[in-house]
Amino acid sequence: MHTLKDIQYNPFNQLLYTKGFLFGKANIVKPLAHWKAINISDYVLYYDKEVSVALAQEGTKWILLFGLAVDIEDGTSDNEKIVEILLNRLSVNELEFHERLDWISGRYMIVYSDGDSVKVVNDATGMRTVFYSKESNIIASHAELLKDIIGSSNRTEIRNKWAKEYGTYHIPGHFTPFEDVYFLTPNTYLVLETGIVNRFYPRKPLKLVNYELAAKNIDKLVRKQLNLLTKEYDHFLFSLSAGIDSRTTLSLMKDYKEKTKFFTYFKKEKDTQSYSAKTLEIDRSVVKNMVDNLGLNHSFIEINQNLESEEFNHFKKILRKNTFRPHNYQLAKQYYDKLDSKALHIRSNILEIGRYFYRSNRKKLPKTMSGIDMAHCLSPKAIKNSEIIQLFEEFYQTVQMDNIYNYDPYDILYWEYRMGTWHALLILESDPSHETFIPFNARIILEQFLSVSTQTKKKYYIFKEIIDNAWPVLNYWQINSKITLNNLIDRDTLEHGLPLSKAIYRGGNIADKDKVVEIRHKNYVTRSRFNMSASAPEKGDFAEVILPVDPSKLVNRLLILQVRSVYENPKNKGRLAYQILVNDKVILQEDVAMWRETNQICLDTNAFSEKINEIKIRVIALRNCEDWGWGEAGSVVIERVSIRNRVENRNEKVTASSPYSQLL
Repeated sequence: MHTLKDIQYNPFNQLLYTKGFLFGKANIVKPLAHWKAINISDYVLYYDKEVSVALAQEGTKWILLFGLAVDIEDGTSDNEKIVEILLNRLSVNELEFHERLDWISGRYMIVYSDGDSVKVVNDATGMRTVFYSKESNIIASHAELLKDIIGSSNRTEIRNKWAKEYGTYHIPGHFTPFEDVYFLTPNTYLVLETGIVNRFYPRKPLKLVNYELAAKNIDKLVRKQLNLLTKEYDHFLFSLSAGIDSRTTLSLMKDYKEKTKFFTYFKKEKDTQSYSAKTLEIDRSVVKNMVDNLGLNHSFIEINQNLESEEFNHFKKILRKNTFRPHNYQLAKQYYDKLDSKALHIRSNILEIGRYFYRSNRKKLPKTMSGIDMAHCLSPKAIKNSEIIQLFEEFYQTVQMDNIYNYDPYDILYWEYRMGTWHALLILESDPSHETFIPFNARIILEQFLSVSTQTKKKYYIFKEIIDNAWPVLNYWQINSKITLNNLIDRDTLEHGLPLSKAIYRGGNIADKDKVVEIRHKNYVTRSRFNMSASAPEKGDFAEVILPVDPSKLVNRLLILQVRSVYENPKNKGRLAYQILVNDKVILQEDVAMWRETNQICLDTNAFSEKINEIKIRVIALRNCEDWGWGEAGSVVIERVSIRNRVENRNEKVTASSPYSQLL
């Protein structure tokens, strides 16, 4: 039996490796007396009885599932049913099995035999940690548990000083502080007998979709899970902040708010001007306003950074065994003392996978990725550290991270490394208090976040669309800001301009009159946004809006159009342009890639030789475009349309404030 002298009389001994497991050959020693055991073939699983386990077997093939799982496709959270479904797929072939895993959400690990070898996978982001030994063919839920079982020593090349030097708590790659103890990172499986890791996802290129469709798909898949879980759990816990991830998840929790206990943690700092202090103060202010107005059952949890007591020191000793990199022991103790252990904690962290994180926060990352680029993602200061670069190179080769179809390698790195190591350890700290669930933690969902254009990921359009559709009142509070819509609304501006409710939208092709081009548009009283739906518009494809202008009111007047492209990247010019048409004749054209500031276009109706019967604004493809999400990038916003009295002695027929507009 596994014993540790330094915690022998610890009142929190029952929390050691809580919700944990150990799996290996049947001769391995049971680590903790109160753990249960399941034997399968020549192997044994020792596990904490707090966690659900299910086993299915047919001949030499079998599947063992440990943890909380939801089969989104079949609509079940019954582990017994899930392993039967997975075994049926495995009986066909391993590809069928892997494809079905994409639909399994939750926090779990699976050991399975395909008849030839025993393999291990975990959930989509590795929330259920799996540590493995190459030499001993054993896996465990906690790194130090595995270290003690195999008698491992500390890994000399891992430097503790890196945490302070580079401002990071996670170790490069899949390594731990212990020799022959490694993370099994997401989207790979371990062949237990050989210690070899193979990639099984992604299996095909991403297909670009528009963000509105992706948002609807995600909404549907998340609600299906929450509807299942609400039947199993009497209460949910929800950590609420002022951030976009928390807000997105909150919008989908609208129907379950009555059975949810919301909380927000904060800490008092001596340096009130620090980034951390300012961020937490914004959280407190915004959340309080939201709680007061939405009627949420909420409480604030203060982190006592000076907490020192014999009891807390005993608690810390256990956490130091459970996880080798601390997140916040004081917070973990507050969770343990104040939160309902039978409730399910709904979190949002992994949504950063869909937010272009590394490319948004690191400058000049190349298209491809190497060890030095991975070190740059850890910290810009780490690019000169040869030891860190070497560790990342070994990780890169182990998980076969090169040339993964058309996925951005830095999205994959954030998903599998940042979430699969740092975030996984963070969850271990809260295990003594409660179980954790992230309803986005399925490959079928995360793939939706990554299937949209770069522009969409940068602008968080999916997140905003989910909120708009699910609980739009949440837009009243700005993200990570004390500013609300009241501060942003200029009612005079909103009420100025022609209403666009009767505008007519259509799509087509200049050369092929029979071609139908799908378009998307949104109206906001006096504003509008429209674009082609296709990711790769063909030459001549267009989306246009016919403005609801009465020709009789244009006589001897000025027509003022305030138009804006949402995209700007001059190196990609020559693909799309927006045009202003009078009586079907183009009078102005501007490349959408050149200028995203408001372009005020003024038409003097007296200067036209014929009566103006129709005004159009059109987005058109100037050539066949690459499959880069160009339809969405070519979105045009009509900020205002107004008619004004003509200025005497005016000579210009058409003027534009943009320096890139071509008058035709």
